[in-house]
Amino acid sequence: MRRTYRYRLYPTRQQAAALGTQVDEACRLYNAALDERRSAWRMHGISIRYLDQAGRWDVGFVVEIPEPELLPACEVAVGIDVGLTTFAVLSDGSEIANPRHFRAAERRLRVAQRKLARRRRRSRRRLKARQGVARLHAHVRNQRRDVHHKTARALVERYGLVAVEDLNTRALAGSLLAKSVDDAGWGQFLSILADKAACAGRRLVRANPAGTTQACSACGVVVPKTLAERWRDCPTCGLSLGRDHNAALNILRRALDQTPGWGVQAATVEDAHAVA
Repeated sequence: MRRTYRYRLYPTRQQAAALGTQVDEACRLYNAALDERRSAWRMHGISIRYLDQAGRWDVGFVVEIPEPELLPACEVAVGIDVGLTTFAVLSDGSEIANPRHFRAAERRLRVAQRKLARRRRRSRRRLKARQGVARLHAHVRNQRRDVHHKTARALVERYGLVAVEDLNTRALAGSLLAKSVDDAGWGQFLSILADKAACAGRRLVRANPAGTTQACSACGVVVPKTLAERWRDCPTCGLSLGRDHNAALNILRRALDQTPGWGVQAATVEDAHAVA
């Protein structure tokens, strides 16, 4: 027989704050595990159990530092349009390749899942096969996180203001492009980018994404385009450039409009148009 005693607590403010932090961490861990299970089912139709998940223990240390290590001041701004053909296109026209880690691992995952399907339920061999599938997913996840961290660090080192779209990544993950969206991991990347920007003393601005691919970044004329149309030729001003590059310029312009006092970057937009 098990007996539980429950008592009302009356914590101090400091104790309540510490307890709230523990609850937040437990909530974050639960949501991360749930997201992994949902992604595995949505992307490859497999069910991951609690025991199949994070197979190791991690420890984190929280330390106090006198002040964050800020990077030297930088007056250069950039707009970023995330995508699927390329991971992202910057407002200066440069592109960040999409590594597509999950796509690259699909063959190995199919082999591992077939092996799992052949195992008898509740057998030791089936448990071992499930762990093999989980390890493959964990490897893909670690690869994706590594690229996100390195890309975000490179951006905050190079630019003083980074403009991104204020995307609803959860809604996009439920669309017809769910597998590609999950493989790119936009939500995780934007979260990491925000953290690194804050630690480095950089500015991250989230701009309204509505119509960024449809409006001309030079004259503002809206010309509807399908997702398959990857190049933009403006019938009004004659601007000709890639669809994602145009969107990145619009994102940058909207972010600068939200950031009074960052007037130096207005020239960046015009320079990019001149290059285009």
